[in-house]
Amino acid sequence: MHTGPGWAGGAIPRLFVCAAIIVMAVVVTGTVAMAAEQDARPAAQIGRASWYGAAFHLRQTASGERFDQHRMTCAHRTLPLGTTVRVTNLLNGRSVLVTITDRGPFRRHRDIDVSYGAARILGMVQRGVARVRIEPVSWRGSGAREAAVAAYQAPGAEVNRACGIVHHAPEDVSADAVAGERG
Repeated sequence: MHTGPGWAGGAIPRLFVCAAIIVMAVVVTGTVAMAAEQDARPAAQIGRASWYGAAFHLRQTASGERFDQHRMTCAHRTLPLGTTVRVTNLLNGRSVLVTITDRGPFRRHRDIDVSYGAARILGMVQRGVARVRIEPVSWRGSGAREAAVAAYQAPGAEVNRACGIVHHAPEDVSADAVAGERG
């Protein structure tokens, strides 16, 4: 039994068969790599956040929806629209879950623009800029936002679904004390 193209009477040149196998291997490998890349969780990053509000209120965003300065939204240059990220102010430890609805920021040395509502929760309205950790929680194809919020529920964590805040209470502080701070 012949294993080469000779079984076809020599009608198929060896170069063509080898090229076809290589092309198929590249296509299959590329498809698998692209699928793995889409499923891979984007890495957390440390950067600088600023906020935007009234000047852009009710303007159309890159995602097509209207910007509401009181909703938990943000602008990021590279993460996919619709991605939910957890932004943590490294100065005071406050964190908030925001959804990427727009592109930006367009100033140098800024990594994310959060809405005025998110900036209030993060405690950065007065300073205007804060050093933050940006952690993607849910991204394109990873599931619903509620699943992302549930993934961050840990012992000692309280989730306020109404505004997307995640509070992590220290071990020696009761949940009632944390609720009193927010009230």
